[in-house]
Amino acid sequence: MTEPPLHAVLIGFGNAGRMMHLPLLVAAGFEVSGVVATSAAAEARVREAGLPLMESLETVDGSSPDIVVVAVPDEAHEDMLHSALALKPRAVVVDKPVATSSAAAVRMTEAARSAGSVLVPFQNRRWDGDFLTMKGLIGDGSLGDLIRVTSCIARWTAAVGNSWRERSRPGLDGRLADLGSHLVDQLVNLLGPVDSVYAEVRAARVARGPNDDCFLALRHRSGVTSHAHMSAVQSAPVPRFLAQGRLGSCQVDGMDPQQEQLVAGIRPGSIGWGTDPSRPAAALTGTRTRSEPIVPGDWVEFYRLLRQHIQCAEPPPVLAEDAIQILRILEASQQSADERSIVHVD
Repeated sequence: MTEPPLHAVLIGFGNAGRMMHLPLLVAAGFEVSGVVATSAAAEARVREAGLPLMESLETVDGSSPDIVVVAVPDEAHEDMLHSALALKPRAVVVDKPVATSSAAAVRMTEAARSAGSVLVPFQNRRWDGDFLTMKGLIGDGSLGDLIRVTSCIARWTAAVGNSWRERSRPGLDGRLADLGSHLVDQLVNLLGPVDSVYAEVRAARVARGPNDDCFLALRHRSGVTSHAHMSAVQSAPVPRFLAQGRLGSCQVDGMDPQQEQLVAGIRPGSIGWGTDPSRPAAALTGTRTRSEPIVPGDWVEFYRLLRQHIQCAEPPPVLAEDAIQILRILEASQQSADERSIVHVD
């Protein structure tokens, strides 16, 4: 007997809602029973997609959706979460970073818990193929005891775009918030909690604009150091990951293809989904030299695990407490850059 679909309401139908969350939800077996658009252009896109358009969350019928997905600019996350909780969903998924401050993230987590729901941060890059490959190699001891791990998402983007992400915003913003929330989450997932951070955070393209060139040096309680580099002004190619252990190193080049595939209209589950045949294998050197294929990425797994959380009481795919800690690390990074000092992370 086929299980009935779980129902999702999507708030926001910009690039994230339309190109990312919608196809991932459908691939994981959710039915999108309504979309709240936040602009006239978004309303037109909802109608074009043939999805139920809701003028507001108040127009939802009497039944509660299983989940609500919040895919709007960061500064609106807290208000939208409170509106979403009025629908009494089992879970509310919020795009990363879940808030512009750790204090706001704590309030949101407590509000969801008090409402009998759960806040689930959308940290989809935990299912990047390169990250999964690196996690496997570290976990199986191929590199020996780790010394340092470097993670970079750095490109050459000379022109400043017009999207909300390219504007200064209250609280955390720029590449530190947007990409830092991914890279730091991955590094903490790999190496454990962070004790201290030294950071350089600057606006290289536009004076007084949002930061667009960031370097973080994190000291983990495990004794391992990690470096994160997020930049819009990096013209020379740099490795996506570089890990050094006592038995050797591993270098991963290129980028996970899933975002580009979704933008191109390629749907999860299609032939070649999550893979890039032109991407070089991970290169291991040291006591042994070998190549390791990049495992396929699978962002759909986030929503599959969320289904299991709802249907089988399994843990959610990402804990709200993880997002709070990541925001504290990013806030400490901004403080470090402002003070030009090493800052302890609470």
